[in-house]
Amino acid sequence: MKFLPSLITIYTIYTTLLLTAAPNQACEQNCRDGISLAFCNSYIQEWNPLFDNFTTNLLNNLYKDSNGNIDQVKNATNIAVLNQVNKLKVDFSRSCKDIVQNSIFLYEPKFKGQCQRPLKVIQPKNGVNWTLTDCQNQDYVCGNPPSICHFMDKYVKPRNVGILKEALSGRASVDGDFTGTITIAIEDAVTKSGAFGNDQSRMNTFLGIVTTNLRHELDHFAKDFNDGFCFKTSCDKYDDEIKSILLSFP
Repeated sequence: MKFLPSLITIYTIYTTLLLTAAPNQACEQNCRDGISLAFCNSYIQEWNPLFDNFTTNLLNNLYKDSNGNIDQVKNATNIAVLNQVNKLKVDFSRSCKDIVQNSIFLYEPKFKGQCQRPLKVIQPKNGVNWTLTDCQNQDYVCGNPPSICHFMDKYVKPRNVGILKEALSGRASVDGDFTGTITIAIEDAVTKSGAFGNDQSRMNTFLGIVTTNLRHELDHFAKDFNDGFCFKTSCDKYDDEIKSILLSFP
């Protein structure tokens, strides 16, 4: 069967228009920010209780093995510790967006690049969201939201969770930001309390005990975070909401 040249020409023009009329743009910066925050807003709900447990355990065990009447210095230190841990929780939550964004777009396989080879989905018009069918059909890694949606379970979620656990562990390590800033807050509170007067030796002994207990509790916190954050399927309950948000971006 032979096709008329005119029909071949029309088909060629139609195919070209289909492939180029609505090109699949890569996820731009506002898209990357929005997608990253969609994950982070869910993750924060999961680690807030872990931070709360750490705070409780720290205050319960910070003065273990210390001697004498420490009520005055204990009250001042408790306030400093509570304020500092809360600040660290807020700072870690704020850092989540950049951590997750790097996880999705910079770690291999990177969700970058055009999604036209081969073309699996047609980008919707402005103001129209992608669909879950687009999520299902975009079955190779590229830079559009349906690709991220398609590979959430295989790549995106495990990578996000793993990198966030590494970030927390680094901050809670001996040389990490959590250890350093809480230690400074404690030292400052103890000094300003005047509880030890001019007895520098007794104050140093107290600080040594407290610092040891702090590091012990931070070790436990890092382990609890590693074991408890998004444990198995505990974060799957956010999937539908996250997919809805990420498919709303062009």
